[in-house]
Formats: sequence, C-alpha cells, structure tokens
Amino acid sequence: MMYQPFTLTGMIGSWKPDDRLTISAGIHDGWNNFSDPMPLQGPWNIVNRSYPGAATTAGFVGGVTLKSDDGKQSLAMVTITGNELSPLGRVPTDGSLVGNRTLVSTVYINQLTPQLTWVSQGDTAWQFNSALPAGNLGQQAGLAQWYSLVQWVFWKFDDRWTGGARLEYFRDNNGYLVYLPYRNLAQAGNPGFWSGGFAGNFWDLSFGLNYRPNRNWTFRPEVRYDWFTPNSGANKPFGRGLGQGVGTAGDRLDQFYGGCDVVYQF
Repeated sequence: MMYQPFTLTGMIGSWKPDDRLTISAGIHDGWNNFSDPMPLQGPWNIVNRSYPGAATTAGFVGGVTLKSDDGKQSLAMVTITGNELSPLGRVPTDGSLVGNRTLVSTVYINQLTPQLTWVSQGDTAWQFNSALPAGNLGQQAGLAQWYSLVQWVFWKFDDRWTGGARLEYFRDNNGYLVYLPYRNLAQAGNPGFWSGGFAGNFWDLSFGLNYRPNRNWTFRPEVRYDWFTPNSGANKPFGRGLGQGVGTAGDRLDQFYGGCDVVYQF
C-alpha cells in the first residue's frame, strides 16, 4: 500500500560493530522527491514560513538491525523524518502548510524451516500541520496519523520457485494519504478531479509466486483481494473504471484482481 515513501533520494552509511548488529544513518531529500525545493513562492507556496526548517527538504533516515547468531532471525527498526508539504486546497494558488512527517517501521524475519519463512512488519507515521480536522477523540487538530501491520509467509519450492501469501492492514486515520483515484484525475465532468480523503481501514489478501530463472530476472504474478471499511461518511475507493460515470469517488468497497510484474537486477 502507500503508507511509505515510494522513493528516497539521498545518502546513507552503515556501521557493523559485530556480525549481529548493523547501524545505519543518512540524509534524504523528502518523500518521493528528487531535487524540487520547498515552494517559498509561486505554486503551492508555504504559508507558515516561520515553521522550523520550513525552507529545506532535507531529512534524516536511519535504523538498527539485529540478527540472531544462526542468521535465521532478524529484527530491524527504521525511522524516516523531515518536513513535508500539505496542500491547503485543490489548486496551486491555495498554498501549502509545512510540517514534520515521521515514519517508524519495524520488520521481523524468521526462517522457520529451510523452506518456510515468516515476515512481520508494523509501521506508524504522523504528519503535523496536515490542514485536516482531528480523526478521533483527543487527537491534536492538524495532526494526521496512519499505521499498518503486514504478515507474509513464503514457501521455497526450489532455487527458482517461491510461493507467498500476504495479509495487510492499513488505517488512514484522517484520509490524508489516500485521497483520490488517479484513474479519474482529469475526466470530463469531474470538477476538482478528486474526492475527499478515504478515511478508514484498508485490507488486502494476496497470493503470488516468485520465479527466478537466473540471477537477473524475477517474474512475480499474483492475485489480490482488497476491501475497505470506511469511517462515517467516507467515500468508496474502488470501482468505476477510467472515465466511467461522473464524480471522482468509486462505487464499491472491495475489488479483486490479478497482476504480474517483472524485475531485472544488474
């Protein structure tokens, strides 16, 4: 799902005091950002320029990994933090607020047998100055929160074939991260081109295969079922294919589909 940055551009270094412990730290240029600076003027300009560090996109990324003596278990914790933008409206002239965004991710891996591996991952994140109302009783106004828990099991059939299953839970507490279906971004009859945020609980159950014919190529087919339990009044995120119907939200709370991707490693 979409609760982590898809890309981070920057530098990171690591130190191994022994065979079990690895410590890493580095800097990044913002979530899914290659070189764009903070917009101090022009489109999406920052309106709260007095916020600490408002003029910089630089942030910190670092973590710790601990492995068992036999190498079959590992526990890793990673933190990504820095200032990010929150648009105040739907057009660039509305401007943006800047605030700290922090994500903490914890991953546990256990090779139970030579064939069976279990992976568990939990993430939690928050964004200050999100320009959104509180998502639950007692939550600070303007603070957006999201968190997730994912479970994988993998079965290695041989050196080329591995099967896997995944159960994933993700909560967008304020509808901050999931806010529009891109398929309807610029369709005729869609004023505004997006809907309000999809505040609620997202689930998915997936089954797939990894096929590695050699060291470079990996083929990954899968089937997947998604479903969504919304907060009161939230939109429906699924359904309505490209250009079907007027409006930006979907018309379903679940979907089933299959897919395949191909990875080439140099």
